[in-house]
Amino acid sequence: MLDRNQRVVVNDKVGGSFIINIGVGQGTVLGPTFFKIYIMDMHLCTKLFCVKFADDSSFEGSGKSRDEVELLINSELTKISKWFRDNRLTLHPDKSRVIIHSRDKLLNIKMDNTQIQRCGYGLQEEGVKLLGIYIDENLDWGVQIKNVEKKISKGNYLLWRYKKLLNDNCKKVIYESFVRCHLSYGLSIWGGANKNKLATVEKTLSKIWRKLGPRIMHTNKRLTQ
Repeated sequence: MLDRNQRVVVNDKVGGSFIINIGVGQGTVLGPTFFKIYIMDMHLCTKLFCVKFADDSSFEGSGKSRDEVELLINSELTKISKWFRDNRLTLHPDKSRVIIHSRDKLLNIKMDNTQIQRCGYGLQEEGVKLLGIYIDENLDWGVQIKNVEKKISKGNYLLWRYKKLLNDNCKKVIYESFVRCHLSYGLSIWGGANKNKLATVEKTLSKIWRKLGPRIMHTNKRLTQ
């Protein structure tokens, strides 16, 4: 879109006008489609495995040694950064994260001479969030399970705090809004974790079920003649 005029209005005060000759307006119907078409060939600029979703992109690489992985990732990130510059897009190394699935964590990963922050146990960020699911360095879903337990605990608190005011329908709304939606999202991925990891979620869930009231157990009995 060429010669699009843009200005900012705050508290009835109008800022200066700017002519925009690149991109599409935010909130437009075709904006997301145009953007997907624009970045369609991004994965062709690198040997790394690429996963794209909206304006978030994830890259994965592997090697037989620490030096091999470090050399591969840094060289490919240079190619990716060049592709972004050539296509007039902006990268944010300070917002990017790296996670290492190996015993050797001493990798120096940089993008545009900026160190990329590593996520892992004992660090400021323990896992990388990808489409609402946390991936940790041990791939045991410990960070994801901890996050789910924290979220459903809010539902447990609401059921306890307002138990004298809630009828069965209100309890169901709280359960659906604060518990079941978090449990069911990505369950096929993280639900197969070790039982010891899932123990905290199961304990909180048992407390929630007791607050919901009596339940009817259903069984399928085989009919015999």
